[in-house]
Amino acid sequence: MAYAAIQNFPSNFRKEERKSSHFIPKTHQQAITCKFANEWNKAIEKEFDSHANHNTRDVVNYPQGKPNIMNTKWIFTIKIDNEGNEVAKARLVVVGCADKNQYIQTETFSPVCHVDTIQIVLSCAQKYNMKLAVMDVVTAYLYGKVSDDNIYLRIPASLNLDCSKLALKLNSAMYGLKISGKRWHDTFTKELTEMGFTRSNVDRCLFIKKKSDHTTSFLAVYVDDVLFCSNSEFDREQVPARLSKKF
Repeated sequence: MAYAAIQNFPSNFRKEERKSSHFIPKTHQQAITCKFANEWNKAIEKEFDSHANHNTRDVVNYPQGKPNIMNTKWIFTIKIDNEGNEVAKARLVVVGCADKNQYIQTETFSPVCHVDTIQIVLSCAQKYNMKLAVMDVVTAYLYGKVSDDNIYLRIPASLNLDCSKLALKLNSAMYGLKISGKRWHDTFTKELTEMGFTRSNVDRCLFIKKKSDHTTSFLAVYVDDVLFCSNSEFDREQVPARLSKKF
Protein backbone atom coordinates (compact mmCIF):
# COMPACT_ATOMS: atom_id res chain seq x y z
CA MET A 1 0.00 0.00 0.00
CA ALA A 2 1.35 3.40 -1.00
CA TYR A 3 0.92 6.01 1.73
CA ALA A 4 1.48 9.77 1.79
CA ALA A 5 0.58 12.61 4.10
CA ILE A 6 -1.71 14.83 2.11
CA GLN A 7 0.23 17.99 2.82
CA ASN A 8 3.28 16.40 1.20
CA PHE A 9 1.76 15.77 -2.23
CA PRO A 10 4.20 16.67 -5.01
CA SER A 11 3.28 19.60 -7.21
CA ASN A 12 3.01 17.33 -10.25
CA PHE A 13 0.52 14.92 -8.62
CA ARG A 14 -2.07 15.53 -11.34
CA LYS A 15 0.34 15.06 -14.23
CA GLU A 16 -0.81 11.47 -14.62
CA GLU A 17 -3.51 12.93 -16.88
CA ARG A 18 -1.02 14.09 -19.50
CA LYS A 19 -0.61 12.12 -22.71
CA SER A 20 2.46 9.95 -23.17
CA SER A 21 4.68 9.91 -26.25
CA HIS A 22 5.41 6.21 -25.66
CA PHE A 23 4.01 3.50 -27.92
CA ILE A 24 1.31 1.66 -25.97
CA PRO A 25 0.86 -1.91 -27.21
CA LYS A 26 -2.53 -3.55 -27.52
CA THR A 27 -1.30 -7.15 -27.28
CA HIS A 28 1.37 -9.11 -25.45
CA GLN A 29 3.10 -9.85 -28.75
CA GLN A 30 3.33 -6.15 -29.59
CA ALA A 31 4.73 -5.43 -26.13
CA ILE A 32 7.60 -7.92 -26.33
CA THR A 33 8.60 -7.05 -29.91
CA CYS A 34 8.39 -3.24 -30.02
CA LYS A 35 11.38 -0.94 -29.49
CA PHE A 36 10.31 -0.38 -25.87
CA ALA A 37 10.19 -4.14 -25.22
CA ASN A 38 12.63 -3.92 -22.32
CA GLU A 39 10.32 -1.58 -20.37
CA TRP A 40 7.21 -3.59 -21.16
CA ASN A 41 8.89 -6.87 -20.19
CA LYS A 42 9.75 -5.38 -16.79
CA ALA A 43 6.11 -4.34 -16.35
CA ILE A 44 4.91 -7.82 -17.35
CA GLU A 45 7.35 -9.45 -14.93
CA LYS A 46 6.16 -7.18 -12.14
CA GLU A 47 2.55 -8.18 -12.82
CA PHE A 48 3.48 -11.86 -12.74
CA ASP A 49 5.30 -11.27 -9.44
CA SER A 50 2.12 -9.75 -7.97
CA HIS A 51 0.13 -12.81 -8.98
CA ALA A 52 2.77 -15.11 -7.52
CA ASN A 53 2.78 -13.19 -4.22
CA HIS A 54 -1.00 -13.47 -3.97
CA ASN A 55 -1.11 -17.10 -5.16
CA THR A 56 -3.89 -16.10 -7.51
CA ARG A 57 -4.17 -19.39 -9.40
CA ASP A 58 -3.28 -23.06 -9.55
CA VAL A 59 -2.37 -24.91 -12.72
CA VAL A 60 -4.80 -27.84 -13.07
CA ASN A 61 -5.78 -30.40 -15.68
CA TYR A 62 -8.17 -28.98 -18.23
CA PRO A 63 -11.65 -29.53 -16.73
CA GLN A 64 -13.79 -31.72 -18.96
CA GLY A 65 -17.29 -30.53 -19.71
CA LYS A 66 -16.70 -27.13 -18.12
CA PRO A 67 -18.41 -24.66 -20.49
CA ASN A 68 -17.34 -21.43 -18.83
CA ILE A 69 -13.56 -21.26 -19.13
CA MET A 70 -12.65 -17.64 -19.68
CA ASN A 71 -9.84 -16.00 -21.58
CA THR A 72 -7.44 -13.36 -20.34
CA LYS A 73 -5.89 -10.36 -22.01
CA TRP A 74 -3.12 -7.88 -21.30
CA ILE A 75 -3.81 -4.21 -20.71
CA PHE A 76 -0.87 -1.83 -21.15
CA THR A 77 -0.63 1.83 -20.26
CA ILE A 78 1.77 4.56 -19.23
CA LYS A 79 1.44 6.30 -15.87
CA ILE A 80 3.28 9.21 -14.31
CA ASP A 81 4.93 8.63 -10.95
CA ASN A 82 5.36 11.20 -8.18
CA GLU A 83 8.64 12.40 -9.69
CA GLY A 84 7.03 13.05 -13.07
CA ASN A 85 8.61 10.04 -14.79
CA GLU A 86 6.72 7.89 -17.27
CA VAL A 87 6.34 4.30 -16.04
CA ALA A 88 5.18 1.36 -18.12
CA LYS A 89 2.33 -0.60 -16.52
CA ALA A 90 0.96 -3.99 -17.49
CA ARG A 91 -2.06 -5.81 -16.11
CA LEU A 92 -3.37 -9.29 -16.84
CA VAL A 93 -7.17 -9.20 -16.73
CA VAL A 94 -10.03 -11.62 -17.23
CA VAL A 95 -12.30 -11.09 -20.23
CA GLY A 96 -15.22 -10.74 -17.87
CA CYS A 97 -17.89 -10.27 -20.53
CA ALA A 98 -17.60 -14.02 -21.15
CA ASP A 99 -18.26 -14.86 -17.49
CA LYS A 100 -21.37 -17.08 -17.51
CA ASN A 101 -21.19 -18.05 -13.84
CA GLN A 102 -24.39 -17.32 -11.98
CA TYR A 103 -24.01 -14.76 -9.20
CA ILE A 104 -26.59 -13.15 -6.99
CA GLN A 105 -26.84 -9.40 -7.47
CA THR A 106 -25.22 -8.58 -4.12
CA GLU A 107 -22.07 -10.45 -5.22
CA THR A 108 -21.53 -8.22 -8.26
CA PHE A 109 -22.09 -4.85 -6.57
CA SER A 110 -19.34 -3.05 -4.68
CA PRO A 111 -20.08 0.32 -3.03
CA VAL A 112 -17.88 3.39 -3.35
CA CYS A 113 -17.66 6.42 -1.11
CA HIS A 114 -20.03 9.30 -1.91
CA VAL A 115 -18.55 12.67 -2.82
CA ASP A 116 -20.60 14.26 -0.03
CA THR A 117 -18.97 11.90 2.46
CA ILE A 118 -15.50 12.92 1.34
CA GLN A 119 -16.43 16.59 1.70
CA ILE A 120 -17.74 15.96 5.23
CA VAL A 121 -14.56 14.11 6.21
CA LEU A 122 -12.45 17.00 4.92
CA SER A 123 -14.62 19.49 6.80
CA CYS A 124 -14.27 17.49 10.04
CA ALA A 125 -10.51 17.32 9.55
CA GLN A 126 -10.33 21.09 9.27
CA LYS A 127 -12.70 21.81 12.14
CA TYR A 128 -11.12 19.39 14.61
CA ASN A 129 -7.51 19.89 13.49
CA MET A 130 -7.10 16.34 12.20
CA LYS A 131 -4.15 15.35 10.03
CA LEU A 132 -5.01 13.91 6.63
CA ALA A 133 -3.34 11.11 4.69
CA VAL A 134 -4.11 9.21 1.51
CA MET A 135 -3.35 5.58 0.79
CA ASP A 136 -3.46 3.57 -2.40
CA VAL A 137 -3.71 -0.23 -2.44
CA VAL A 138 -1.63 -1.72 -5.26
CA THR A 139 -3.36 -4.57 -7.17
CA ALA A 140 -6.23 -4.36 -4.70
CA TYR A 141 -8.53 -6.86 -6.41
CA LEU A 142 -5.98 -9.66 -6.00
CA TYR A 143 -6.72 -9.62 -2.26
CA GLY A 144 -10.26 -10.88 -2.84
CA LYS A 145 -10.72 -14.64 -2.49
CA VAL A 146 -12.61 -16.80 -5.02
CA SER A 147 -11.12 -20.24 -4.33
CA ASP A 148 -14.56 -21.75 -3.61
CA ASP A 149 -16.16 -20.43 -6.80
CA ASN A 150 -14.58 -22.85 -9.29
CA ILE A 151 -13.53 -20.18 -11.76
CA TYR A 152 -11.27 -21.39 -14.56
CA LEU A 153 -9.16 -19.54 -17.09
CA ARG A 154 -7.47 -20.59 -20.28
CA ILE A 155 -3.72 -20.33 -19.91
CA PRO A 156 -2.37 -17.18 -21.59
CA ALA A 157 0.30 -17.77 -24.22
CA SER A 158 2.71 -15.63 -22.19
CA LEU A 159 3.00 -18.44 -19.60
CA ASN A 160 4.41 -20.93 -22.12
CA LEU A 161 2.36 -23.88 -20.85
CA ASP A 162 0.37 -26.54 -22.70
CA CYS A 163 -2.97 -24.79 -23.21
CA SER A 164 -4.65 -27.91 -24.60
CA LYS A 165 -4.19 -30.02 -21.46
CA LEU A 166 -3.97 -27.48 -18.64
CA ALA A 167 -6.02 -24.59 -17.27
CA LEU A 168 -5.85 -22.11 -14.39
CA LYS A 169 -8.15 -22.35 -11.37
CA LEU A 170 -8.41 -19.04 -9.56
CA ASN A 171 -7.74 -18.72 -5.84
CA SER A 172 -7.88 -14.92 -5.78
CA ALA A 173 -9.95 -12.42 -7.70
CA MET A 174 -8.59 -10.74 -10.81
CA TYR A 175 -9.44 -7.53 -12.60
CA GLY A 176 -12.26 -8.17 -15.05
CA LEU A 177 -14.27 -10.64 -12.96
CA LYS A 178 -17.78 -9.54 -12.06
CA ILE A 179 -17.30 -10.39 -8.38
CA SER A 180 -13.79 -8.97 -7.88
CA GLY A 181 -14.84 -5.55 -6.59
CA LYS A 182 -17.15 -6.99 -3.95
CA ARG A 183 -14.63 -9.59 -2.80
CA TRP A 184 -11.93 -6.92 -2.38
CA HIS A 185 -14.32 -4.64 -0.50
CA ASP A 186 -15.28 -7.49 1.86
CA THR A 187 -11.60 -8.25 2.54
CA PHE A 188 -10.78 -4.63 3.32
CA THR A 189 -13.90 -4.18 5.46
CA LYS A 190 -12.99 -7.24 7.53
CA GLU A 191 -9.52 -5.85 8.21
CA LEU A 192 -10.88 -2.45 9.28
CA THR A 193 -13.41 -4.10 11.58
CA GLU A 194 -10.62 -6.06 13.28
CA MET A 195 -8.80 -2.74 13.79
CA GLY A 196 -11.75 -1.32 15.72
CA PHE A 197 -13.48 0.67 12.97
CA THR A 198 -17.26 0.68 12.64
CA ARG A 199 -19.01 1.09 9.31
CA SER A 200 -21.25 4.13 9.03
CA ASN A 201 -24.97 3.53 8.65
CA VAL A 202 -25.13 6.38 6.14
CA ASP A 203 -22.27 5.45 3.82
CA ARG A 204 -21.02 1.86 3.56
CA CYS A 205 -17.57 3.11 2.58
CA LEU A 206 -17.07 5.37 5.59
CA PHE A 207 -15.50 3.80 8.68
CA ILE A 208 -15.28 5.51 12.06
CA LYS A 209 -13.21 4.71 15.12
CA LYS A 210 -14.04 6.43 18.41
CA LYS A 211 -11.87 5.84 21.46
CA SER A 212 -12.30 6.37 25.16
CA ASP A 213 -9.79 9.25 25.13
CA HIS A 214 -12.31 11.20 22.97
CA THR A 215 -10.22 10.92 19.81
CA THR A 216 -11.83 10.00 16.49
CA SER A 217 -10.57 8.58 13.22
CA PHE A 218 -12.35 8.62 9.87
CA LEU A 219 -11.49 6.39 6.94
CA ALA A 220 -13.24 6.74 3.56
CA VAL A 221 -12.74 4.15 0.82
CA TYR A 222 -13.18 4.62 -2.92
CA VAL A 223 -12.35 1.22 -4.50
CA ASP A 224 -8.59 1.07 -3.78
CA ASP A 225 -8.05 4.68 -2.68
CA VAL A 226 -8.27 5.56 1.00
CA LEU A 227 -8.69 8.92 2.71
CA PHE A 228 -7.75 8.78 6.38
CA CYS A 229 -7.80 11.44 9.09
CA SER A 230 -7.48 11.30 12.86
CA ASN A 231 -6.77 13.45 15.90
CA SER A 232 -5.23 10.44 17.67
CA GLU A 233 -1.46 10.49 17.43
CA PHE A 234 -1.39 6.74 18.06
CA ASP A 235 -3.82 5.93 15.24
CA ARG A 236 -2.11 8.31 12.83
CA GLU A 237 0.93 6.06 13.08
CA GLN A 238 -0.61 2.65 13.65
CA VAL A 239 -3.45 2.60 11.13
CA PRO A 240 -1.32 3.37 8.03
CA ALA A 241 1.42 1.07 9.33
CA ARG A 242 -0.93 -1.89 9.79
CA LEU A 243 -2.69 -1.37 6.46
CA SER A 244 0.65 -1.04 4.68
CA LYS A 245 1.84 -4.29 6.25
CA LYS A 246 -1.38 -6.10 5.32
CA PHE A 247 -1.84 -4.69 1.84
